[in-house]
Amino acid sequence: MILDRISQLTPKRIIIFLVLIAAAIYVVWYIFEALDGLNPNYKPYAPSASSSTGNIIKGGAEIFDPSKTTPESK
Repeated sequence: MILDRISQLTPKRIIIFLVLIAAAIYVVWYIFEALDGLNPNYKPYAPSASSSTGNIIKGGAEIFDPSKTTPESK
């Protein structure tokens, strides 16, 4: 049954299937290489609360107010 299917393939279809298989192998290889350097125990850097700079926002929190006019909008 499989041999019958293979014998019915045209050269154009054989080339298309080979290109698709090569592309699939490349995508899988690329994903494995990209994940190879991934550290599963990675924790992003966060400054400690005891640092001299602290977590204070200088100038206070500015909240967007659409009704407020600016010099550029005049």
